[in-house]
Amino acid sequence: MVHGPKWRSSSVGASVWITMLLGARWARWATSLRSIAPSVCGATVIAAAVAVMAARRTPGKLAMARSVAAWSSVVACWSGAGSCGTHAATATVNIVTRSPWSLRIERRDATIAVLNTRRDAPAIQGTAMNAARIVVDLLTRVDVRSVYRRALRLGKRSGAELAISLDREQASAALADLFASDFAGLLNVLARDELAQLAATVPQPTATLRQAANAASVAELRAALWQWGAIVEAGSDAWIGTALQPMPHVLAGHLVHHRPAIGLFPACPALPRAIAPARAAAPPSAEPATVEQLLEAADTLIGVRLGQRGVDKGAWGQRAATLLGVIDRGDDEPDWRGDVEIKTVPVQRDGNGWWRIAEDPAICMAAGRPMAKLARVLWLVRATLEDGDATILSWYFLECDALIARLAQRDLHQRPKGPRGTDQRGWYLHKRFFADAGLLATLNGSGVRMAP
Repeated sequence: MVHGPKWRSSSVGASVWITMLLGARWARWATSLRSIAPSVCGATVIAAAVAVMAARRTPGKLAMARSVAAWSSVVACWSGAGSCGTHAATATVNIVTRSPWSLRIERRDATIAVLNTRRDAPAIQGTAMNAARIVVDLLTRVDVRSVYRRALRLGKRSGAELAISLDREQASAALADLFASDFAGLLNVLARDELAQLAATVPQPTATLRQAANAASVAELRAALWQWGAIVEAGSDAWIGTALQPMPHVLAGHLVHHRPAIGLFPACPALPRAIAPARAAAPPSAEPATVEQLLEAADTLIGVRLGQRGVDKGAWGQRAATLLGVIDRGDDEPDWRGDVEIKTVPVQRDGNGWWRIAEDPAICMAAGRPMAKLARVLWLVRATLEDGDATILSWYFLECDALIARLAQRDLHQRPKGPRGTDQRGWYLHKRFFADAGLLATLNGSGVRMAP
């Protein structure tokens, strides 16, 4: 009984490989007898399907099955059956092992094929189905080296000084690789003149892009170019606003993708989240004993006015922690029982009504341990009112995992902390962290607005 699964998988693998060898023998004969080539292709495709199906029933055999499936496509090509046989073998593998990324690639391939059949649009190579790569190739009147150097500096990446030594071809390839999966990021790097050139040269511009080409707003240009690129990549505007092509929000003239929330947050009937009516503070009589009680206290804090801040920039955060019932122990450990850090993050409305992070929040002094502070954080979202008062708009409870740790290490940075002219330094967290960690999605939505 113990050896049953092993015997079954071994016999299936042996039978598949025997079928493959026979298929290869038939493939050689098929070079002179083209009439039987489709049968050989069919046999190899069936062998690949059987291998994958058997492997799915037997743990640890999927890698072997995929190798068999790959060999089936090679045999199909060897048999001389033409592109039809090759596509048949590949299609069988995709049906069994298809992933969302393969679906996206197939749609992009179909889009490029459609664009190439249009006589009024320049041909786009199948390898350039990525919108960022297409755009980089269209930057014919732009110094691509300076754009690449600008991108490295804005992203605080190394190598910006060496970028100027690259020739145009090398810089174009590096720029395309840098933004291959971040088309919105590429558009954010380009200046208005560069965006206007793109709007005038892209193939098959949308009506929105033609209108934005004459607009004075850089934000409108970026949004219209992103829409064009999304259609090129997904094959249709029907995919815009879905998980395949989530819409970025325009914040301060830049395109910002909001990762769906991965932490805990209070429910909201409509987005963007509205400021709650003023309510009286009702701090708990004792410090919360559990995380659940801490989050219940955070619920009662929404809408509470914090009063005028004064010269102390940390005054609002201290008042919010007091209203939560958290006891200040004065040590370097997280605020609530050494387990959860309480932090406020300031937000403000953009011109279009979306919420954006107003400034990088401070985490700790330079000598502290910022990653220890970010292990479990209750972020209190603070909005400043017109009269100089402030209120708690929402909260976001985030626990550190591999993704959050990577984002935090990317976005933590040091700068002066304290009054003007101070030589003290502290750790701060970059504003983009909150878009990638899901907090902004709880205020504005994630950009996925409809079903595919």
